[in-house]
Amino acid sequence: MNSDKNRFVLYMAVFFVVWSVRTVFLIPYVAKTFAEPVIVESIRNLTKIFIWIAPLYLYLKFFERISPYYYLKIDDRILRGIGLGIAAGIAFFAFRFMAGIFSGSDQLFKTPFIGDIVGGVIFAGIIEEPFFRGFVLQKLQGFASFWKANFIASFLFALSHMPSWIYHGDNNIFADGLNVLVFGLFLGWLFKRTGSLWSAIVFHSAYNLATLVITGNCHNPRLN
Repeated sequence: MNSDKNRFVLYMAVFFVVWSVRTVFLIPYVAKTFAEPVIVESIRNLTKIFIWIAPLYLYLKFFERISPYYYLKIDDRILRGIGLGIAAGIAFFAFRFMAGIFSGSDQLFKTPFIGDIVGGVIFAGIIEEPFFRGFVLQKLQGFASFWKANFIASFLFALSHMPSWIYHGDNNIFADGLNVLVFGLFLGWLFKRTGSLWSAIVFHSAYNLATLVITGNCHNPRLN
């Protein structure tokens, strides 16, 4: 048990170091070097896959000696997960839309940057949910109760946004961190409730899509 826990802590420490270096140094360098947005976005998303997904797959397959698809619950209750994820996404979209109307906001239905659609909507759920809900949350549940594990996983999820927020001088870092923490708690609950990672993947992407389309601003929902 202790060796498993130590290995997990080491994995997470290496992940955060590599992710921070990539976000604070590599991506800004790429953005300054290449003028074409397509190249920058491609490198942004490819490096994210290599840091978040590729090592996770290898870790589960060769260290844990278990099928990544089975462990992450990617091949479980697929239709149920997708269906409930879509339903939750529609409910959130309606909530954000009505909240905008009643608040008298003039920021409804903005046209988002295509890079935000690709990175923040298409790739966000597919890349981030296997790592934080599929891997981190389930691994923590081996050491703690569900809600304690869910809180820690959600806190780490919020922490993963910090390098980008700090680098870009986010003035609302505490409020944004709290928002992501609560978002993570809901994703964790949805994952547990449905037993399928697809519910979290779909809702995560739907959440970012609704925020982008309705307000055009989510402090850039991509992690950079």
